[in-house]
Amino acid sequence: MWVVGDPPYVIERPRNHLGNGTMSRSKFYSPVDWDEIEKLRGEFKCASRTGSGIEGVSVEIDAVPLVPVRVNGEGPFSMIFETGHRGYMLTDCIGAQFGLAQDDKRMVGLETFSIGDTCWHGMRFGLDDTGGLTSFLDRRIDGLLGNLFWMLQCVTPTLDYPGQRLYVSPTADAVPPNAYTDWVPMEILGFCPFVPVMINGQGPFRFHIDTGAGPCLLSEAAAKKIGLALGEPCTLRGTLINDPARHATVESLSVGGVEIHDLPVKVSLATLLIERNIKCNVDGAIGTSFLKHFAATFDYCGERFGLAGGCHRNLG
Repeated sequence: MWVVGDPPYVIERPRNHLGNGTMSRSKFYSPVDWDEIEKLRGEFKCASRTGSGIEGVSVEIDAVPLVPVRVNGEGPFSMIFETGHRGYMLTDCIGAQFGLAQDDKRMVGLETFSIGDTCWHGMRFGLDDTGGLTSFLDRRIDGLLGNLFWMLQCVTPTLDYPGQRLYVSPTADAVPPNAYTDWVPMEILGFCPFVPVMINGQGPFRFHIDTGAGPCLLSEAAAKKIGLALGEPCTLRGTLINDPARHATVESLSVGGVEIHDLPVKVSLATLLIERNIKCNVDGAIGTSFLKHFAATFDYCGERFGLAGGCHRNLG
């Protein structure tokens, strides 16, 4: 999760469905250990789930997407939809509020956990201090919904940025809106999503999809490779980073058949933090500045990423 200063932007198993992706499965392989996921599901999957998720729930999208949830019938509580985070957790304040006893893994059992009309029964959650997030975003944050939440519960989230709604479905094909512009293969590394991206017609480059980030990021190596002109210096600030960066604008950034023109990006070494976590080369990150134009579907079990809302947009 990061924002940019100066100016102050606030910004089942794999189906091998390649869609119209720019990389073949052999070249863009997702090494997620599905046997490990099955073991984790045995420990962390909820007892049961009710509701269709078809109507979705209204979300607030400002610096980050904020999802209203209910815990044991109480709420709403505000959680970040965060694909830049592998895990999921509630603030320890909620644990204290409900008198929830933690086990040796700092996990607690909930009677119910609800997003809109979708309700999970008997789910386990981790507890942690969200004070840093609350301070950084200057508002109360009650938890994070990271990638493992959706993977372990076998559901597919669609975050509709223009409509400001979140849909939760057991299958990607059942989630509205269903008129997808394009599907691309989604690589899962370190339990986080990555997709192939074309920049100024060059690539493909490996980009992390981070719903908790404001601007799109480009590594210094990728910027040099495409001969990108760098602009004024700025500072990239986040809960864990405070790094120098440079303003720049790419002529085009494409994910499959979806393309944005004249997109401002930040060139930074912050991608090295992601590389250290996944031990693979990372060329950049897609943030809210790109995603805000579309409805984004994360089909984790199918290892594919879908965008709806128009094929080409010019920001100039």
